[in-house]
Amino acid sequence: MPTLPLLLLSSLLQGDGIPASALGAVLKLSPARVALTPVREQATHVSPSVGFPDWLRAAPFAETGFILEIVVDVVVAEELNARFKGKVVAVENIPPDMKIADIGPQTVENFVSELRHSRTVFWNGPVGVEEIPQFARGTEALARVLTELKATTIIGGGSTAEVINALGLADRVSFVSTGGGASLKFLGGEELPGVVALRDKGTL
Repeated sequence: MPTLPLLLLSSLLQGDGIPASALGAVLKLSPARVALTPVREQATHVSPSVGFPDWLRAAPFAETGFILEIVVDVVVAEELNARFKGKVVAVENIPPDMKIADIGPQTVENFVSELRHSRTVFWNGPVGVEEIPQFARGTEALARVLTELKATTIIGGGSTAEVINALGLADRVSFVSTGGGASLKFLGGEELPGVVALRDKGTL
């Protein structure tokens, strides 16, 4: 049982996001929180890939005392490459010709506030385009805060692991795994094929 409060910090900007099973497992823990990088549903001109999946809309947050912290502002740019500068806009004001590159400063502040209340943190996925310096600020800010927490901090996913290693912070978090999706499935109680195979061979 993880030490509570627990925070599951996950990116839906890159990849499939949180498996329903993992969210279901977290929902059973109270107090628990999830900080996500999909934008609010009322935001316009946003790709469905960064919206809310149906199972997330249906999650029984109110019944569990569960808190969902989502993005309120973002950094947008004409193109996601180093030649373009970003600008901060509220999620309801995202221009139709701009692309989301990072979370905004208010969202960073909100997420940091949740992190400081947490005693166990699972982080899966950068919150911006971390390969481009001007769009990596949100990800780097959250990474540095993790190292200041008196908490168990678990980093999952190749891109997230790269950020932690590049910042020289790997020895200041509890555990780093390159298996992001696998980590979340494991959290959700799903069996992992590699673990099953080892168990069947009597290795575990």
